[in-house]
Amino acid sequence: VLLDYIYSISGYIEHGFKRGTNVLKIPTANLNVDQEYILPKTGVYAGMVLLENQFYKAMINIGTNPTFNNQHLTIEAHILYFDEDIYGQKIRFFFYDRIRDEMKFHSIDELKNQLLRDIQYVDQLNFDECLLKNTRNIFVEVNVERLIKSKNHFGDTENLMNVEWLDYISNNNELFQFFCSLIET
Repeated sequence: VLLDYIYSISGYIEHGFKRGTNVLKIPTANLNVDQEYILPKTGVYAGMVLLENQFYKAMINIGTNPTFNNQHLTIEAHILYFDEDIYGQKIRFFFYDRIRDEMKFHSIDELKNQLLRDIQYVDQLNFDECLLKNTRNIFVEVNVERLIKSKNHFGDTENLMNVEWLDYISNNNELFQFFCSLIET
């Protein structure tokens, strides 16, 4: 685990270059993410995605796809055992473990073979213990939008949106209970 909790980012699925589906035969969900997020280092990650209240294992890439000489940073996930059209849907990517740096391969076949090894690595991971350990933090993080949209019960809510907001909410039992009551309504 990268931090004391599972770092995540959310956004909407957008169309990408379609190379994952058409060229590599390893489709990816491309995340249109708010520019205000602090992103993990570029590279390939083992993680999960949360889509319509369901968790799925995922191999996540943050980078420019150097084998294809892209200039634009992309965030995309190959969702294991998943084959549905999810364009435009809201999704959350959870970063569990950094697998490797992003790298330029000499051929498409070399890239595809490495991606298949990365997927195999993700598939063998057991996220259950991690999910159980971090359920409280995941719950808070997934629902933080409702906290910010709520009436300004906490005074300056922007103070909660710094690097320590998740720990602050999770470790303050009274605040956490109030937050839970907001989610339930």
